[in-house]
Amino acid sequence: MQQQINYCDIMALGFTAEDGHDQVFFDEHGYPYTIFTKMLTPTIMLDWDQTTRLCELLVIEPECGHIFDRIPIKDLTHLKNHIDAFAQR
Repeated sequence: MQQQINYCDIMALGFTAEDGHDQVFFDEHGYPYTIFTKMLTPTIMLDWDQTTRLCELLVIEPECGHIFDRIPIKDLTHLKNHIDAFAQR
């Protein structure tokens, strides 16, 4: 089961925030939609959802952005372990 990861923790780990422009999301939630990601390799990225505060590791096709696989990140320790593993390459 996944545990929520706080915004301050993902930002401290080097995630980037990209503003989205989704009026429907804003009207529903009361804050702007933002995409939080961290690239580990050209084909592997981390994605953090601001609403659920859950994180996934995504295997993607860099040219078109197609997602081939989604791997749930269990908790903050699991997230740090993945980041550390790719940083050592």
